[in-house]
Amino acid sequence: MYPEYRFAKIRLRQRAKAFGIASVVCALVFISAPYLALGLASFAILFGVLSRGSDTGYNRDSKMAIVTGLIAIVFSVFIFASVLLTLKNNPEYRQNVAETAEKLYGDMYEQEYGKSISEMMDEFFAGRSE
Repeated sequence: MYPEYRFAKIRLRQRAKAFGIASVVCALVFISAPYLALGLASFAILFGVLSRGSDTGYNRDSKMAIVTGLIAIVFSVFIFASVLLTLKNNPEYRQNVAETAEKLYGDMYEQEYGKSISEMMDEFFAGRSE
């Protein structure tokens, strides 16, 4: 075997190992930061696939990162959908969220859009638009 080929293969394996480590890190960070789950899970899947390198199969870490990334995507979609459905179907919850947002952001929305956050949320979830 030629030495250049052997060194190239070693470099590819090192790069694949680095991608495998990055995929595991991205896959596990979603547990501590669920608001980043969709983006990090996508990167975990991407790095997991890239970590394969020139080998014919995936190593254990890559498989774990891909599966964890898919689970993170499913959970984040489920959480976003449940929050949106709760906001749509529960006016009391929607009002609590609007009051909290108005406490945090003050009159910024009213100055910018001419409406309060609660009016904008009511219009959005009622299906009305200007």
